[in-house]
Amino acid sequence: MAFENISAITIYEVEELKELFLKALDSDDFTHFDMSKVQRIDLVGMQLLIALLKSAQKREKKIKFINISSSLHEQMQETLCIDSLGEAL
Repeated sequence: MAFENISAITIYEVEELKELFLKALDSDDFTHFDMSKVQRIDLVGMQLLIALLKSAQKREKKIKFINISSSLHEQMQETLCIDSLGEAL
């Protein structure tokens, strides 16, 4: 799943993205999220990704975040939550 028009995963986008993520998760046993267009993430965005991962695990589904830019990866590290995503990165 590509985030065509999503350049940020922040507190301002969380409600809209939560619904989008859950629909994608319901559609398949393995879902990849293409993060190539995402340029910014904050702590609330990281919490959303962690919640999505936990939801997938409860449903016995797998997710993978792909095409993460180095700057986005650095932002994810700055939130100190990156380890919670584990194998999904």
